Amino acid sequence: MSAILAIDNLVAGYHRDLPIVHGASLDVAPGEVVVLLGPNGAGKSTLMKAVAGLTPTFSGTVSLDGRSVEGQSAEALTAAGLGFVPQLQNVFVTLTVDDNLRAGAYSLPRATARKRIREAYERFPDLAVRRRNLGGQLSGGQRQMLAVARALILTPRILLLDEPSAGLSPKMAQQIFASVREIAASGVAILMVEQNVRAGLSAADRAVVLAEGRVALAGPAAGLNEDPRLKTIFLGGEVAA
Repeated sequence: MSAILAIDNLVAGYHRDLPIVHGASLDVAPGEVVVLLGPNGAGKSTLMKAVAGLTPTFSGTVSLDGRSVEGQSAEALTAAGLGFVPQLQNVFVTLTVDDNLRAGAYSLPRATARKRIREAYERFPDLAVRRRNLGGQLSGGQRQMLAVARALILTPRILLLDEPSAGLSPKMAQQIFASVREIAASGVAILMVEQNVRAGLSAADRAVVLAEGRVALAGPAAGLNEDPRLKTIFLGGEVAA
């Protein structure tokens, strides 16, 4: 199956002379979950933000459905079918749950917006019973659900999730990962950064491991869980080719 998202030899960061991502390549197919792993400072979030149009890219390509999109604005990428859920500040804390979802649907025709919001509540029943609560009144897991639900309002073909389980209890993290698998089963491609290595691998089909901004290891998630090279990367050692 051809990839929805293809990243080829991408160099990105905040200053051209000091890139953080050094020639990374990966792809994600429809209905697939790819987890991006690596120690702190490996460039995982920078790579995600570069794909989402929020961090400069200096060379290499980012393609959606075979069309090069690197350097495009976040708004243009959203219109092209890319959804991005950042780790922090991903909901409007002074708006209700319902208004958060309406904000995500602002560009849609009214009837379509109502339908998508109804579908969001069906997917995340916890949000339905809290639709009048402010975003700031939600737990961490509920905020994450709301952020994902709002991103799905525009029916993206590729969804980027930056550390969806950060700060959550094990039970809530399990619910979030179950939702990730359900979303992928609907045909959406998912690329997620995850610090919880074991949980991330259990929720993913494939894994890509970054070290110092480069792809150090990649393969099926099930096989990497017990791969000794994974521990070597996280402990700062070198990995043999």
